[in-house]
Amino acid sequence: MIDSVQNLDQGGQGGVGDSDSSKPWDAVLGNSKKTDIIVVTGARGFLGFALSHALRKKGYKNLVLVDDMSKSSSLPIPEGAKEIERSSFFAWVEKQKGNLDFVFHMGAKTNPLERSFKDLYDWNFMFSRRLFEICVRESVPLVYASTGATYGKGEHGFSDSEYSGLKNLDPLTPYATYKHEFDQWVVAQPEKPFFWACVKLFSVYGPGEENKNQTGTSVIYKMYRDIQEKAEVEIFQSPDPKYENGSQSRDFIYVDDVLNVLIHLMENRKTSGISNVGSGESHSFKEIARLLFQVMGKEEKIRFVDMPKHVARSYQYYVKADIRKLREEFGYPRPMHSLEEGISKYLNYLSNL
Repeated sequence: MIDSVQNLDQGGQGGVGDSDSSKPWDAVLGNSKKTDIIVVTGARGFLGFALSHALRKKGYKNLVLVDDMSKSSSLPIPEGAKEIERSSFFAWVEKQKGNLDFVFHMGAKTNPLERSFKDLYDWNFMFSRRLFEICVRESVPLVYASTGATYGKGEHGFSDSEYSGLKNLDPLTPYATYKHEFDQWVVAQPEKPFFWACVKLFSVYGPGEENKNQTGTSVIYKMYRDIQEKAEVEIFQSPDPKYENGSQSRDFIYVDDVLNVLIHLMENRKTSGISNVGSGESHSFKEIARLLFQVMGKEEKIRFVDMPKHVARSYQYYVKADIRKLREEFGYPRPMHSLEEGISKYLNYLSNL
């Protein structure tokens, strides 16, 4: 555990702004080298683990993996990677004397029902803040993960185009609230790393999430497990009369697409800022369930159950990411997996476990 909030809040404000840099031009332009020292926080989590292996597969060898190492893990780390306990990370950084080349900050408390406000504040705000300040001071480019849950019920839309609109968003959970607070803090800073990107991730699913606790897995994985174990799918009834049972929807994005976006941002530092990362499509829970039954060759059986009151208070009924900025400003060119393609690949993976 990090020593204290006071210790987290230290770290220089010196460094460069958005338009200046002490880094060589190949770093500024995004000419990443396979020998670069790349930090991945949250490396034992779903995305951090997947990202570290994707980077190694692309030939990046000097990976520094940061997480809570106190819990045992059977997950294999990439060849040659170095693991660092997160509570010792900042002390390790101070000894590097400017030798870091890139940071992917994927680590966070991600349980949407988490109620420990101190943990959320310490890890989702203060840890992130100190890391950001170090990246400013040391001129280290940074990509960090936020969440589409910051848009709340979506009453102001799901656009990432105007920072002035951030103040109008009303996140529904403590997890999303602290992510949103950090996003606003970042935007307000007069000095930032010469390249930075906040990726607002929507509903990520795919290989590797089976290692998460059940509260953190995707609707798709939970439905798959229900079909395997009970031959049926349970979907919350909709307390909102505007939405039929099962019509609640999310923007589901396959994990490989997220990894491709993250690596694209590192290798093509075209612009800095906040960007949604989703598929740009919205699919209902009933649609997901029917597709899973079809692909798995099972008889369709959907049962609607009461939504718990504590869930209903912070429930999103419709979510669809606006990804025009990702395409037009950040220059991401690749098509996203369709829902059918992603689920087919995912079920093929799960069937071979």
